[in-house]
Amino acid sequence: MASMEMSSTALVLREDGALMSTPPATTTTMATTMTTMTTSTALALAAAPSQSLALARKARKQAEVDQQALQNRILLLKKEEERARLRIAQAQDRATDLARRRTINIRAKNEALEDRRHELECKERLLEKDLARAARRKQMRQAQERKVHDAQVVRSLKQQAVQEAADQRRQAQENALRKAEAVKRSREEAQRKLHQRKEAVREKARKEYDRKVRAEEAAARKIEKRVQALEKKEAQLIARLQRTQTIQETVLGKLEQVAHGSATPR
Repeated sequence: MASMEMSSTALVLREDGALMSTPPATTTTMATTMTTMTTSTALALAAAPSQSLALARKARKQAEVDQQALQNRILLLKKEEERARLRIAQAQDRATDLARRRTINIRAKNEALEDRRHELECKERLLEKDLARAARRKQMRQAQERKVHDAQVVRSLKQQAVQEAADQRRQAQENALRKAEAVKRSREEAQRKLHQRKEAVREKARKEYDRKVRAEEAAARKIEKRVQALEKKEAQLIARLQRTQTIQETVLGKLEQVAHGSATPR
């Protein structure tokens, strides 16, 4: 009967070909019992030639059972490795999906900030157009006033108009300067906020990337340790199988010697 240790229990192949769980202590005891039985079988072959054929058949069946158990253990190791690779692939897919969603959100925020900046620029262009129209109107009024110079009233009105125009121009310039300054401050504030948001997004993305890298490295180290443990266990099982095969060859050799000795005429 063959056995394989896995964590706190072991899988044992019964004589009918089915797998069952058994504690490691029971597995070790069974392996010792199997070795003792094999040695006793060899002694019985040497002591009782009449039972050599039955014992040889039993030894052959036991070797076949050991071979099947080894194949089952190798299959289990391959399945466990496949499950680990599948879990790694799933984790990578989840990380890619999260990164894609985060990129979409960042792009949407950037587009909103870009629309706000465009709106401020449009308002600034409209303000400049208003100032240009006001300047043209003032120039036309001044040109008309310069034609009126033939009388004192006209000159007085002209001076008054000029003064008013100057006052209005100064007031308009002051208003334009205040509006331009307000627009400039608003644009600078928007740019500052945009820069801060971009920096925050980049910092957050960098931290998230570092966290994922550390998580992937930790997962890789755990998987590597499990693989090393499985390789060590497989090597132990192979060594055990080789010892069993050596015992089997020894028993078969003695069986052949006994068979040849029985067939020789007396």
